[in-house]
Order: sequence, then C-alpha cells, then structure tokens
Amino acid sequence: MIDELHLQRFKGHRDTSVRLGRMTLFVGPNGAGKTSALEALDALGRAGAGSFPWHDPRPWYAEHLHRGDAGALSLGARGTVGDDDVRVTLALAPIAAMPGEVQQSLAWFDAAGAHDLEGGYPMEFPSSAGGRLVQGAVLLRPDATRIAAPSLLRSPTPVVEADGYGTASVLATIRLRDLAAFERIEALVRRVSPAVESIKVETAQAGDGVGFRVAFNLRGAADLPAQSASAGTLVTLALATAIHATPAPRLLLLDEIDHSLHPKAQLEFVRQLRALVEARDDLQVVATTHSPYVLDAFALDEVRVFAQRSDGSVAVKELREHPDATRLRDVLSPAQLWSLDDEATWVVGAAG
Repeated sequence: MIDELHLQRFKGHRDTSVRLGRMTLFVGPNGAGKTSALEALDALGRAGAGSFPWHDPRPWYAEHLHRGDAGALSLGARGTVGDDDVRVTLALAPIAAMPGEVQQSLAWFDAAGAHDLEGGYPMEFPSSAGGRLVQGAVLLRPDATRIAAPSLLRSPTPVVEADGYGTASVLATIRLRDLAAFERIEALVRRVSPAVESIKVETAQAGDGVGFRVAFNLRGAADLPAQSASAGTLVTLALATAIHATPAPRLLLLDEIDHSLHPKAQLEFVRQLRALVEARDDLQVVATTHSPYVLDAFALDEVRVFAQRSDGSVAVKELREHPDATRLRDVLSPAQLWSLDDEATWVVGAAG
C-alpha cells in the first residue's frame, strides 16, 4: 500500500507531500491540485506496468512541469510491500548539454537495497518490490455517454478506460468468466440505483465491428438501452465494473466520486466502496469530491484538504489539522468543519 505521495515541480505541485490511507478523500476548490495528485499516482502506476512513455518523455515533461518552473520533475511514493518498506521515485529533467532533450530516471529502495537507473525502462522493475508498490492503479473520471457506448472486445483482458469507455466489453468478459463477480456488480448497482432490477449484456455493432452493449431492466421499463439510463446509474456501473475487472485494481483513483449521483446514492456508493476495501487487503481508494455528503462518509483523518498559495502552488493538510477540529469534532460533521473556514485561511496560513 502507498502510504505517502511526494510531488516536486509537477503541475501545480511545487513541493507537496500527501499521506494516504486505505481510503483517502481529497477536497478543496477547483484548480487546487486534487486531480493532478490522482494523475501522479496513475503515472507511477503506468511506470510500474511498463506503459509510461519511456521512448520519448519530452511531451509528457513539458505538459506536466510546474508552471513557470524548470529543472527536475519528480513523482515519489513511499509504502509497504509485505513487511518491507519501499520507496519509488520517477524523475524527468532537462539535459543541460542537449537543449530540448529530457532525461528520465527511475529509482527505488527496497529490502535488497537501492536501485537507480537512467535512460531506458528497467525491465526488472515490474517484478521488483518498487514495481509492486505502484502498479495496479486505475484512474476513472467517467463520462455517461462513453460508458453507454457499445464497445469492441479488443483484447482477452479488456479494461474500462478512464472515461468509462469499454464498460460493456469488460462486463461481458466478467459475465462469461466469473458469474459471481457479475452478480456482485449487479447487486452494487441495485443498492446505489434501486430502480435497477437486472443488467443485460448483448452483442451490438461497435464502430466497424461487432462488440457489446449494456441494457437495463428497470421497474416498469424492460430492456432499456444504456443510452437511456440515468448518468448516475451508468457511472455506478462503470465504477463497479472497473473494481471487479481482471486484473483487479490495487489502487482505485476516482475523480469526482459524487459525479451524477443523488446524495443518498453518494452515501451508499461510499458504503459499498468501504465494504470492498475491508474485504480486500490489497485494495486502496483515493477519491476527489466537492460533495459534503461524500465528505461526511469519511473520518477526519481520511480527508486531505487542498488549497492554493498566493504563488499558485499547492498546499495540503489533513482535515483533522483544522485549528478547531479537536474542539468541535463532536459538534460538527466533517463537512461542516470543512466549510467553517476558507481552505486557504488555515491550510496555507498567513505566510502563504
């Protein structure tokens, strides 16, 4: 499990450390660095899986470098793999002698010692403790239109893409290989969207080929195409499908966890997520929200509050560090405590 994320010169993060738990919620105003922290965890996950753009890191470096800055951009993670403490750092920096060129390096420290490699991708990294610490990340910011779209089965192990595309083909694969997992997805969707009675997966035209589409049997409406279902139902389906996909995600990154969900549905979805985390020792969830209903489903020590300093860089504190947290924790809910003061007032402070 990743216990801490450390970012330097990454987008709005000049020098940011964020402690993580089994379930962690990021809150704060728009543009305060919440989503970019998820993107950093996703990039580390792709490095662990070997899919980071090692062949030409220049576009990625230029896109993600801290605004108005220069020098080395680094993403670091610290955590445990088994009983071992592990640290991983992915860094990209301009090469002084070669203007326009970027050097990437990957370093990790585990029980076997320190490993520091530059240039090409270290083939041994995915199987190392460092690779196992960061791999298995799945980033989701679902879009209802993309979730509802029929999708082709492009590989034996299809994935739900970040915007939700591919949900139908992944769901079809799960139904074929693991009916019990399909039924768990159905049950989760029913709990969050009670009007759903059952879910169907059928073959359908998808682009130039034959793929799969989803339909719902609702109370009073049988065989409803996914395109006619509510956005909240579709988002819940995509998230539930991604959680039960193979290989199973180890780090679930949910941007705007409350997206399109009724307040009661938001609370139920968080309850279902928490049950999944409790049932799986290897599952970790990091989510963002602007919803006070979602925030109230988390404990103070699970919430990280983001704010911008006057120079535009990111500051982060835990909600339990709010100056009134000890005095008011038995009086105010987490959402009420969060809204008591502007984030910048206490997260950044007078010096910011």
